[in-house]
Amino acid sequence: MISRKKFAENDTNFLLEFTNFTSTFDVEDDETQLENEEWANKCFGRGTTVRRDFKSHLNSHFVEKCSGNIGEHSFDQFKISSGDILKQIDERYICSECCKSRRFFCYTCYTISPKLDSHLPQIKLPVRIDIIKHIKEIDGKSTCSHALIMAREQVRVFRYPNLPNDWSDDPQKTLLIFPRKGAPTLSQYLDQHYKTVMTAGLDSDVQRKTSTTCSSMNSITSNATSIMNTNICLSTSSGSSWNQCNDHLCFDFPFERVVFVDSTWRQSKTIMNDLRFKRLPAVAIDAEQTRFWRCDQRRPITFLSTIEAIYYFCVQLHTYMSNMAVKENSSISSNDFAELHKRFPPYDGQYDNILFFFKHTFNVIKNRYKL
Repeated sequence: MISRKKFAENDTNFLLEFTNFTSTFDVEDDETQLENEEWANKCFGRGTTVRRDFKSHLNSHFVEKCSGNIGEHSFDQFKISSGDILKQIDERYICSECCKSRRFFCYTCYTISPKLDSHLPQIKLPVRIDIIKHIKEIDGKSTCSHALIMAREQVRVFRYPNLPNDWSDDPQKTLLIFPRKGAPTLSQYLDQHYKTVMTAGLDSDVQRKTSTTCSSMNSITSNATSIMNTNICLSTSSGSSWNQCNDHLCFDFPFERVVFVDSTWRQSKTIMNDLRFKRLPAVAIDAEQTRFWRCDQRRPITFLSTIEAIYYFCVQLHTYMSNMAVKENSSISSNDFAELHKRFPPYDGQYDNILFFFKHTFNVIKNRYKL
């Protein structure tokens, strides 16, 4: 027979755990949901039922990625920092902005756990990124917060229909990443742009040569040299394109900002019908397979989560620029060639850590359901 004192202690512990359990049950992230289910299984004996129901809603592509040896090595090709620090954090903290209980970071206010703040790897992305989040997208189940936490200085998040007011008046300066009908891939878009700019630069040199008079022998010599050695000047100013700078071609990306949409595919229709988005040039990411556990079963495996789309865009952009000097080596001076490779050396995992939390959640779900 249980003594009254022992019963009171057990009852108090139960109420404390139940309070913690219900306080985070309103809007959960994926890891919190797993913790709550595990606690509910222990207290109410619903283990196999809850696990089977949840597993049935996992994306089939995700289950396939987790199967056998594939699951053990899903992220082997990435250079992602160790997540051991995340395993050591077993207490939740109270967000200073919204006063909600969070574990690693607040996915609403983007504050970070004091125990984790100084341990996150530092990332510098090649572009400035704006994420437009649908108003009905659930914060705790979205991956866009991963990008802002890992690259806070270069990533902003806005709630649709609110958009930033500092986008360029020229719609070509803001690039939308979305598989809209007829949208070129990133490599096709860049190929077309730089081909046009190179052609315009060479034509301009020819015009300067033909307009030079015989009395300007020094100028003729200078223009002839310019035609034979059309150089690319690497400009560090943000937002400029390849424009003529003296006798060189000034290089930079043809866009100032890159925009990603964070929503379900059904919700994205509302955003894509907005005239403010219709005017933006759209680009699709070259085919990559998703590892997301919640992607739409009716969509191709190449439809990525938000954080995956950001990652693969940065990798493909970096790789393209790194390879460009090789493809256009006859048009790049030795000094500019060295500068280009200094800014864009061969890709070696520079942006992989943006998947830091994504990899952790992938493994938590995989191990929890023994996939």
